[in-house]
Formats: sequence, C-alpha cells, structure tokens
Amino acid sequence: MLPEYVKYYFLKLTKPRQQVYLQMYDGFRTRKPIVEIACDSRQISVDDLMYIFRCLYNDTPSFYYLQVAGIHSIWTTPTGYLFKVNYQYTEAQIAQFDKLLNEGLVRFKDRYIRDDMSDYEKELAIHDFLVATVTYDHASITSQSEKLRHGEIFNVLGPLVRQEAVCWGIACAFKLLCDYCHVKCFVIIGRALDNSPDAEGHAWNIVRLDDENYHVDVTWDLKERGDISCVYDNLNLTDALIRLDHTWDDTIYPPCGCLDYNYFRMKRFYVKRLEQVRPFIKARLDEGVNYIAFKYVDKDMPSEEDMKRAVIAAVRRGGYQGSFNLLANRKTHNVYIDLLDKQWSNRGLIRKLKNWVRRRKQAKDAGKGKTG
Repeated sequence: MLPEYVKYYFLKLTKPRQQVYLQMYDGFRTRKPIVEIACDSRQISVDDLMYIFRCLYNDTPSFYYLQVAGIHSIWTTPTGYLFKVNYQYTEAQIAQFDKLLNEGLVRFKDRYIRDDMSDYEKELAIHDFLVATVTYDHASITSQSEKLRHGEIFNVLGPLVRQEAVCWGIACAFKLLCDYCHVKCFVIIGRALDNSPDAEGHAWNIVRLDDENYHVDVTWDLKERGDISCVYDNLNLTDALIRLDHTWDDTIYPPCGCLDYNYFRMKRFYVKRLEQVRPFIKARLDEGVNYIAFKYVDKDMPSEEDMKRAVIAAVRRGGYQGSFNLLANRKTHNVYIDLLDKQWSNRGLIRKLKNWVRRRKQAKDAGKGKTG
C-alpha cells in the first residue's frame, strides 16, 4: 500500500459529504467495479458526487488507477447512488505498479532524505528531484488522438515511472513524495493565466511549514528551466506573488502570506544593484559551487545584455574560464548560472584550493570543539 498522510479536502467537506467520501474510499481501495453509496440524494446531488470524487483523488495519489478524465456512470437508488468506477489497469498491473512505486519511494528516501532534515529541506529535495527527472508532456496534452494521449499524464505514474506528465500528475507526485516524507502538502486546483495548453485548468501544491502555508508549482519550474539544472521561480510563494499568473478559489484554500521559506529568502541569495552581482558571484565561486542562483530585488531589472555582461565579467574574474549556461527571468527577477566544466585559471584554482583547506580546518576545529 502506498503512503497517505494529509487529507485536506476530506476535512473541508461537510459531514454528509465526508460519509460519501469514506464509502468511495473503501470502494476504490478494494477496486469494486460499482460502488454503492448510501446517502440522501436530496442533500447529495450527482454534481456533489463528482466533486467528492475529485477531492478524494487529490487527497490520495495512491488511487492513480482511477480514470479521472473519463465519463462515469451514476444511477440513483432508493438509498442513494450506484457509482460505476472506471479503472485504467488490471489487478496484475496495479500490483506491479504499486511495487515499482514503493521501490522508487524507498530509493528516493535512501538517496536524498536524512532523518535530521527539516520539512523545508525535504521539500527542497522533492522539488529538485522532480524538476531534474520529469519532462512536461506537451505531446499528450495537445494531441487529439487517444492513442497518443496516455492516462498517466494525470497520475503519479507519469512523473515517477514514465517521467513525463502534465501539471495534475506532477502535483500528485509531489504530494505522494511529501506524504512519504511526512511533509504536510495538498494539491490545489485552479487556472494558469497564460497561453499554455493547460491554461483552462492548472494544478500545483500548497505546503505547510512551521504553521505557515506556501504555494509550490513544480510544473512551471521544470517548464521554465531550459538548460539550467534547476530553477526556483515557483517554490514557496505567497498568494500575492503567485497570483500574477495563477488563480484559484479563495473560499476553498488557506491563505499563503509568508515568505520565510522562500528559496531566495532562506538562502539570502539576492542582490539590489548591478554592481553587487560581481561580489555575490565571487563569494559563491569561492565556496567552490558549480551552480549559482540569485534574485535581483530592485523593481527595475537591468536589460538582458547588461545582466549577461555583468555575469560574464564576474565569472571570469572569479577564475572560471569554461562555458556556462545563464538564465535571467525578467518576470521573476531570478538569475541562474550553471558552470558546465572545470576550466579554472591558475588564479581560480589557487583560490579554490585555499578555500578547500580553510573549510577542512574549520571542520576540524569544530570537531575539536565538540569533543573538547
């Protein structure tokens, strides 16, 4: 059985709707072809049933085998409803997929998660893993052919097995990994205010860290990263920030008004003026990193050419002579630099060696302090 943790939508439902939710849950868990639902049909309409069905799916990524995009048959009975469920896979296939997913979760946790990590550090590892391994499936979402459009784009098999999905599947995978790592998270359904193929409907996540809520849109981070290894444009945003290109129902979801765990705020990766770019990059290069990110916090961001010149000058003067990828997002004011090889000048190599010696000495001194 796959992990389950936060049931956000269940807690938002009225008591009669919760009873329907629980009956659906039991039926889907045991894969009944027709689920008998006892309820007062005067209180619970067919539209209510479909809403509860979607709530249950978003709460439970382990129900990946449900066909959420299809048409479901519903019959009224004297005691409620009969709900005919469409399952995408056979029992043998579900057993195989469950095994694959559970093994993948164990491998992920063994490789990326430590017992002493905070919820934020776990969330960051999950975000980076999905951005690095998943491709947005443009072909499936735009195709009119059912042969080319596979159901996994909407569930966790897309991101975690096929490594291709669209926003709903990616948001469900993010929640499944959060559930497994015990990070409070749920899927949010709204709309993207852009010209993307799925602009009519969009899914992302809200996480809860230290009693504050944050928006996370992994889909947009992986779509916008280009040649950069990872971007953080949509990690832990407030309502005000993400509302620039997202919209949702305020009556359903909790407010997100804190930036404490925003990636750039947490790391203190920001500059206020163009002349600060060089010392910031130098300081990061002195730490021996091959990936640099920062936010330009002034309301007027320099032109693309000015920023490019400043970054090139800073990187070269920092002792790095190799090639690198640069992404400067003028919408979010975020700048990302990936160093692609190890071509350092003699001056740069000497600086890296000195910094390595300094860090080793600091670690050794710290160790003495603990045992002394």
